[in-house]
Amino acid sequence: MGKRIIVDPITRIEGHLRIEAEVSGGKVVNAWSSAQC
Repeated sequence: MGKRIIVDPITRIEGHLRIEAEVSGGKVVNAWSSAQC
């Protein structure tokens, strides 16, 4: 398993956004996003 990077919260007018990315070998191998209104 690679390194996991989480950016939370990203504030928006419509609510908050969360971004997660898994990085292995210098490349993003998996990514997720979720929003809260």
